[in-house]
Amino acid sequence: LHLIVDGLSVNARRRLQFQAQVAFIDESSLYPDSNDVREKVIDLIKNQLNYPLHIVSIDENLDNESHFKDLLFQKTTSMTAREELIRRRRLKLLFDIAKRENCTKLITGDNCTKLAAQILSDMAQGKGAHVALECNFTDTRNDSVTIVRPFREIMSKEIAMYNRLNSFESLQNADIATMSGPQSSIFKLTETLVSDLQRQFPSTVSTIFR
Repeated sequence: LHLIVDGLSVNARRRLQFQAQVAFIDESSLYPDSNDVREKVIDLIKNQLNYPLHIVSIDENLDNESHFKDLLFQKTTSMTAREELIRRRRLKLLFDIAKRENCTKLITGDNCTKLAAQILSDMAQGKGAHVALECNFTDTRNDSVTIVRPFREIMSKEIAMYNRLNSFESLQNADIATMSGPQSSIFKLTETLVSDLQRQFPSTVSTIFR
């Protein structure tokens, strides 16, 4: 968001030519302790950045008596399946918001480190055919909205350093697999593997990604 603010500034060397809106998927029904994240997001976007903010609950569009958390634990038996269902549900809601607001681009914060772990996880689950589309700079599988990943070649450590140098607070939703341990799902296993290898061999992430 800070980079977008800079890019849209009149003082930018190459000014971005679009109008930005922010979408936030409220997952507090899954993680009751994450309400403070929601309040911080509202304060940051509305009061500090002054961008239009669209907040949608992860329970959105379900039957009145249904809750996503109940469906999540009733219909899935493994942490891997639950994690994937949350990811797909989150993406669907983001697409719905983009279409409703007539946005043709959806910018996500996926970075190189996360994508490298996702590549290995998808391949382990037999979804290797979609790997290229899941980590491309643009994903055009949706007819109306194109996913854009501007951080796809930037590692999480670099982003953390950028935030630290600019004194930014990192806001992130809780994660169902993280709360269950590093061996709870295929993605968490691959993420731990990639992180451990990256510490010993700094070119691990870039090698997997490329």
